[in-house]
Amino acid sequence: MKTPQGLNIISKSERINFFTSLFQNSPMPKTISSISTKNHVFVNTAWENFTGFSKEEAIGKTAFDLNLISLESGKLIREKLLNDKEIISYECTIQLKSGKEKRVLMSFDTIFIKDEAFVLNTINNLDDLQVYKEQDKILVERTEELLIAKDFIVDSIENMADGFVSLNKEWVYTYVNKKASKMLGRKPKELIGKHIWTEFPEGVNLPFYKKYHKAAETQQPQYIQEYYPPFDSWFENRIYPSPDGLTIFFTDITQRKKVELALQESENHIKTILETEPECIKQLNAKGELIYMNPAGLAMIEADNLEMVKGNSVINLISPNYQHAFKKLTMDVFKGNSGHLVFEIKGLKGTDRWLETHAVPLKDSAGNIISLLGITRDITKRKHADKLLIQKEQELNAIYSSLVQPIFMLEVEPNFRYKFISVNKSFLNTLGVKQEDVINKNVRELIPEPSLSLVLKKYKTAIKTKNTVQWEETTPYKTGLKTAMVTISPLLDSKGICTHLIGLVYDISESKNTEVLLKENEKSLIEAQKLAKIGNYNLDLKTGVAVTSNTFKEIVGLDINSEVTFDIWRTITHPEDIPNNQKVLDNSIKTGKSFVLEYRIITKNKKEIKWIEGIGEVVFVNGEATNFFGTIQDITLSKTNEIALNAAKDFSENLISSMQEGLSVVNLKGVHIDVNPALCKMTGFSRDELIGKKAPFPYWPPEEHKNILKMFSKPSDYLGSTREFIFMRKNGERFQALLSSSQINDKNGNISAFFATIKDITELKKVEFELKSAKDFSENLISSMQNGLSVIDFNAKHIQVNPALCKMTGYSEKELLGIMPPFPYWPPEYYDDINDIVEKAILGAYNIGETVFKRKSGERFPVQVTISNVKDDEGNDVAYFATVEDISLKVKAREELKAAKEFSDKLIMSMQEGLIIVNLEGKILMINDSTCKMLGYSEEELTGMTLPYPFARMEDFEEIGKTNERISDGEKLTFHFEFVKKSGEKFLASFSTGNIKNDKGEVIALFGTMKDITEEDKVKKTLEDIAVKSIQKKDVILELSSLVGSDYHKSLRRITALSATTLNVARVGVWKFIEGKTGIICEKLYVVKTDKYEEGILLTRNDNPNYFDALAENLTIDIEDAVNNEITKGFAKNYLIPFGISSMLDVFIQGDEGAYGVICFEHIGKPRIWTADDQEFATSIASIVSLMVESTQRKVAENKIVKANKQLTEANKELSSLRIQLENENVYLRNELDLVFNYEEMVYGSAAFSDVLNDVEKVAPTNATVLLLGESGTGKELLARAIHNISSRNKKPLIKVNCAAIPRELIESELFGHKKGSFTGAFNDKVGKFELADQGTLFLDEIGELPLDMQPKILRFLQEGEIEVVGGIGLKKLDVRVIAATNRNLKEEIEKKQFREDLYFRLNVFPIETPPLRKRIDDIPLLVEHFIDKFNKAYAKDIKYIPEDSMNQLKSYSWPGNIRELENLIERASLLSTNETLFIPGFESKTQNSKSPIKSKSLSLDLVQRNYILKILEQCNWKISGPNGAAVMLDLKPSTLRDKMAKLDISKLLKK
Repeated sequence: MKTPQGLNIISKSERINFFTSLFQNSPMPKTISSISTKNHVFVNTAWENFTGFSKEEAIGKTAFDLNLISLESGKLIREKLLNDKEIISYECTIQLKSGKEKRVLMSFDTIFIKDEAFVLNTINNLDDLQVYKEQDKILVERTEELLIAKDFIVDSIENMADGFVSLNKEWVYTYVNKKASKMLGRKPKELIGKHIWTEFPEGVNLPFYKKYHKAAETQQPQYIQEYYPPFDSWFENRIYPSPDGLTIFFTDITQRKKVELALQESENHIKTILETEPECIKQLNAKGELIYMNPAGLAMIEADNLEMVKGNSVINLISPNYQHAFKKLTMDVFKGNSGHLVFEIKGLKGTDRWLETHAVPLKDSAGNIISLLGITRDITKRKHADKLLIQKEQELNAIYSSLVQPIFMLEVEPNFRYKFISVNKSFLNTLGVKQEDVINKNVRELIPEPSLSLVLKKYKTAIKTKNTVQWEETTPYKTGLKTAMVTISPLLDSKGICTHLIGLVYDISESKNTEVLLKENEKSLIEAQKLAKIGNYNLDLKTGVAVTSNTFKEIVGLDINSEVTFDIWRTITHPEDIPNNQKVLDNSIKTGKSFVLEYRIITKNKKEIKWIEGIGEVVFVNGEATNFFGTIQDITLSKTNEIALNAAKDFSENLISSMQEGLSVVNLKGVHIDVNPALCKMTGFSRDELIGKKAPFPYWPPEEHKNILKMFSKPSDYLGSTREFIFMRKNGERFQALLSSSQINDKNGNISAFFATIKDITELKKVEFELKSAKDFSENLISSMQNGLSVIDFNAKHIQVNPALCKMTGYSEKELLGIMPPFPYWPPEYYDDINDIVEKAILGAYNIGETVFKRKSGERFPVQVTISNVKDDEGNDVAYFATVEDISLKVKAREELKAAKEFSDKLIMSMQEGLIIVNLEGKILMINDSTCKMLGYSEEELTGMTLPYPFARMEDFEEIGKTNERISDGEKLTFHFEFVKKSGEKFLASFSTGNIKNDKGEVIALFGTMKDITEEDKVKKTLEDIAVKSIQKKDVILELSSLVGSDYHKSLRRITALSATTLNVARVGVWKFIEGKTGIICEKLYVVKTDKYEEGILLTRNDNPNYFDALAENLTIDIEDAVNNEITKGFAKNYLIPFGISSMLDVFIQGDEGAYGVICFEHIGKPRIWTADDQEFATSIASIVSLMVESTQRKVAENKIVKANKQLTEANKELSSLRIQLENENVYLRNELDLVFNYEEMVYGSAAFSDVLNDVEKVAPTNATVLLLGESGTGKELLARAIHNISSRNKKPLIKVNCAAIPRELIESELFGHKKGSFTGAFNDKVGKFELADQGTLFLDEIGELPLDMQPKILRFLQEGEIEVVGGIGLKKLDVRVIAATNRNLKEEIEKKQFREDLYFRLNVFPIETPPLRKRIDDIPLLVEHFIDKFNKAYAKDIKYIPEDSMNQLKSYSWPGNIRELENLIERASLLSTNETLFIPGFESKTQNSKSPIKSKSLSLDLVQRNYILKILEQCNWKISGPNGAAVMLDLKPSTLRDKMAKLDISKLLKK
């Protein structure tokens, strides 16, 4: 007989109350129906609640009778059941008792009760799963909202300039925009849904592949620029991760990269030039702070490295006198102008230097000035030379101003032509001409024949012989016929070529005339004396009256008829000479001896100073002096010459002593006869060690003896030349020097000695060596260089020239590029010199030299050429670049300095400054024309003036006196005084002063140069005012710039107010275009007078078309007369006139979407002309407002995107939450189904197991923690399921965890979950078992196997109800009931320290001991029957009998493996059995005659429960309550037992 599956396994009727409870209390609507009658046999409470039918209405009725399902659905269900015996999920519509239709999922399973087939039906109510529908609704609403945002985002993404793609967690494309499609060369539909690394396998392991994975693992944005070989392109990737995948923006930056690489190459060139350029190259910001400086510049300011000074202002290094000029230069450059400045600095180590800088603005690609680029050279030596030259000129000027000899200087031009470049006043007086008639005029224009021919011949002789030439000539001038002795001396340059001639003229006309008269009448003493300018006298000592000749009177400036007395004589004698004269006269009277005396007189008539030679003798009569007679002679000319000669001699000696070059004089025997201090200092030898020594001298190293001696042994071959030699210091150190030699001739023109100059060029050589490192070039740098620059390739062809070279030579870049040498700016006569420089540079011998270049006009000019090589990466020369410096000024200064050193008679008479010379008492001795012009007085009026001067203020006299004393003491002062012109006009004068000494070194006069600086002072003050205003505007702009990014409307208040104050206007307003630009409305207008703000004023295009047209055409509108101007006339009546606005300055404001509006500056009062500075400031303010508008508009757009992204993120979170909830619900439903179909697995009949089930019923409705104890295989998991199913948590999942089966390192992650990236391999978030069981039950099987370090975490949850996710932040509060099970003795484990005692106490709240099978002997037959029935179905067997002997053996067996062992044994036996009798290996029957049939009773749940209760009642004699009552035995309340008895129709039978 076939044993059916289902409830027939319950063979003990007294225990079915447990299964009835499970069925009745299931949350799922369930029914049991007869297959044959289709009538309902059982329905549970959930079914009643769902359908609306009561149990009474349903039992005995079919689903068709109740109109629950249609006939068609019923037919399909029957057919499927007949074929498959079960239906898992069948979706259909049922009609409830109320008439309402419901969509449900129905599951059917065939079961047997008392050999009758029944159908167990479970209904899943889809409509009651409202949470899903609500979630779907919310999702739909969210989706609609997101679609709106998506449209905006998608539109933005599709039209963006960047490529945009998104990938999910599986690296599959989910979106590709148009730009990405174009870049990748694939259509979006070809990529979406495809794996990125499948489509682009060549990208695997490239850097951006690793960046993608890093972004996914760390959830941090990543950025990379990378070259992608398959596309031969550079891409910039910006990678943004999310839990669902990656969002990637990428840009094709190939062109930018090429530019960057080219720029980098250019920067390498720049770096080479910067590091090797001998001149300072610096970059400053607008504040004057240092951004960059090359090594040469750092050396100039004495900085060890750039970091020492970077970011610091260079102004502190600059002398205070030049700081203002430097600031002005910086401001000018940042206004777009280039500039030049010479200034003085003090280095970081205290060294003073003079620098010359050329500065230009450095701009970015947009044309904005970003910094100042300056090229600076050290001109200290040049400045010192200039200073020395000026000093010498001043000294010479002071000395020669007192000379009466005519002096002149000629410039030697080609073909022996001569041009006057300097003459003194005496020269002009002699010729009777003005300075402008002489300067720059050819001698042919001034010197008449026949003197001209003689003069030209003498000039030519001096040039050819390079010696001084002297001759006598008689020439008719405007002032008359002049006979003069002329001396001419040549000036030679460094190459020995005569460039200038210096001449002195001695007027000997009078002496010549005298000679003629003497020859005519030698006998006439008087005439002779007259001609010789000798006057005689005879003084009567008693009367004091003298008898004199006419010549005497003429000499002293007395009228011929006047009387000469001793008193008159004393008055004309120079005051300084009277004491000495008196002393000589007294001595002559005393001794009776004659005397010869030189002294000065001041002529009576012309007040001229003359030198007199007096010869006198005293006449004695009777021993008494009666007369004094003698002669006087005018020796002024010879005395003046003598003074000049002594001054020249002193100057020469001072000059030689102050020379920096060494100087030695050697006689014809080769013996040192003189050396200067510079030579001693240079060589280390003292003067005594050198004077008298014969060549070779101690400072000649032995290896150079022969070469140096050649310079002296053959002087004619080397005179005038300069050679380079090695010399030796006293300490043996060698040094390089230039040796120049010349000869000294006696009066007959014979060589009397040689002199040589030695110049130490050690430093020069060092500089030359440093210059060799200069190489490469840069467009930005060379275009701003003042020096010319040319780049020549390896084939000697011009490949680049800079603008400076083109400007210097006059040739265009087109004319120079691509040509080969000789270049057009090389003069033919200098080909050899230039080629020599080039060849030396190529060979590496020397890379710098001086030569001459030619301009396109044919003009020659001197240059210094520096050549450097450019090497490739392998060190090979690939090109050369040459720096060309026009050294015209340097050469000129050098030659002028040399002329000043060689000749002491160089004068400058063309001063524009005023010149005043006064004696020590302050009497004005001499002035120049400029002084007269400045003061408004004539020369006659000023000469002879004494303090107080009429042109000086009374309050300044004391200061002037003190100043004169300081000048007399040797101080050189510069000071300012306010003077008053003759007209009464005041002016500010600047003075530079010095003193003049006589041949004894005594100060005899003071001189000062005067300059009217009134206008200069005004300009300076004006510039300072402009600078202050400029700085104020700059500060305002910087302050307002800081507002960019702040609240727009709040910032407008500050902008309008501050700009109104700064620009000095009455009103400033920001106006915004309204939609369509049909009008413009005032956003914020500040009124200075009221200190209030206005807004809302509207101007329309219809009313003011001219104004709006002007705005459309111009970015700036500046209107002086706004009321009458056609542009603004339209709103004059309603706006301008009422507010008194006369002038307007409107500047455009730009926004992200084009024109935003204007900022308007409104002036009240007299119409105002807006200056360029006003417009520049207004434009700057408009730019700031534009930045603020753009920033605000971008913020609005960004906020929209952020909001949309936030909504998208929230939706994704909700979707993720719903997904997790659905997954959890699926777990719950699966577990629920498992529970539904496992109720019947409880097979028992023993009292021991019945007690266990009673405990289960008691604890199930509570939330108490349950600890299931017992051996393996005793059914602990079934009990856990039973507890959960009949608890209030049965609508939520039961989650099972086998603590022994999870690896130790993963158990924490499995129980509590983890976050992505929290450990290696954590690629996604994982929900832990505790979280899955939230509001449900967690079954911890094998709790005794839990690692000791995990036990505190379980204990924490049991105490606090909180868990901590691995890698998560914070704690999670959960509602989970815990059921634990173990086969270990936990108390023993506690003693072994393998289980925590506190955890045990938390788990052991309600322990349930499951009895082993050996204590359930009565259940073995029932279990055997159950398993035989199970395996008959599984293996298609028909086992009906079991030997009684085998059954007895099974009952007597100890069953260490419990029910699991029994089940495995019956399964093996079923497989081995071949007939209807069960053959059990190891439990074979000794006799096969006795067989017991397999029982096949099928009892209903109610019947089983009814029989069990009846049995207990009979045992208790139907006593229900009280001790030994049935309620106590059944562990039920008496009231509950009575309810069950009523329900099961149990009543006590009365005995008759």
